[in-house]
Amino acid sequence: MAVARSSLVVAQRDEDDTVVRAPFAGVVTVKAAQPGEMVSPISAGGGFTRTGIGTVVDMDPLEVEVDVSENFITRVRPGSR
Repeated sequence: MAVARSSLVVAQRDEDDTVVRAPFAGVVTVKAAQPGEMVSPISAGGGFTRTGIGTVVDMDPLEVEVDVSENFITRVRPGSR
């Protein structure tokens, strides 16, 4: 029974290691790694190990810079969509 409990603990830890968490809430914009690939948090130095699994973007401070024609500049207001 003790061996089975220990095996369960190890299996749960292994499953927990498959969950990827970001240090902030955001949206995944690029998924670079595929299921089954090996990934590493450090530079792999070649081979078949990826060092990045995706790109997460924090959408809260999102800013967009656009050019507005002089003809329409009077229509631009703070907070407008």
